Amino acid sequence: MLIGLTWYLNSSAGWAATADPDRPELLAKPVVAGLNRLHLTWLGALMAGPLAAGAIYQPQIGRAAIAAVVVAVVTVLIYFVVKLQGAARYRLLALMWLMGFHMLFWAGFEQAGSSFSILTDRHVDRDVLG
Repeated sequence: MLIGLTWYLNSSAGWAATADPDRPELLAKPVVAGLNRLHLTWLGALMAGPLAAGAIYQPQIGRAAIAAVVVAVVTVLIYFVVKLQGAARYRLLALMWLMGFHMLFWAGFEQAGSSFSILTDRHVDRDVLG
C-alpha cells in the first residue's frame, strides 16, 4: 500500500486537468429550481444512502424505486441513442450491449454458491464408471 501511495503522489501532478469538464460553464448554469448540475450531483449523492437504507427496510418501496430508476436510465439511454450521430451512437449501443451481458454474467455468477449447487446435487450424476 505504501508503494501504491508513493506512486500516486509522485505521478498525480501530471493528471492536473485530465478529469476537468470540457465546458465548465455548464456546471454553473442553473438547471432546476436555481440548482446547477454540480449541486444536483451532490444532492443525488447525499440522497442515495438514505434511499438505499429505506429500500432495505421497506422492500415494496425499494422495488418501486428500483423500477423507477431502471425506467429513467433506459429512457435516458434511448434518448441519447436517438440524439447522437455517427461513432458516438455506435459506442453507446456497444456499451448498452456490454452492460446487458455484464448483468447476465453476474446474475449467473452469483448463483454459483446456491442454485447451481442445488441443481448439481439433484440432477447431475457425479459417479464415473460405477
